[in-house]
Amino acid sequence: MSAYFFLMGAGLFAGFVLFFTTLWQPVLYLLGAVYVIMLLILWMLDGTPLFALGIVDALIQLTLIVTFF
Repeated sequence: MSAYFFLMGAGLFAGFVLFFTTLWQPVLYLLGAVYVIMLLILWMLDGTPLFALGIVDALIQLTLIVTFF
């Protein structure tokens, strides 16, 4: 599963960089919310490693979802 998280992290970084370019469109907020939900699902499917850190991360991700909408 670590390869998945590496790819998801790379995608998150690409989205961060894209945000500061002229290519950013409001519809990408929805894509960002879906992306964050996918990260949360992958974490749960991986057996919730590092549970305490994962809970903090999940709360941050849920905050991002609310922010995107």
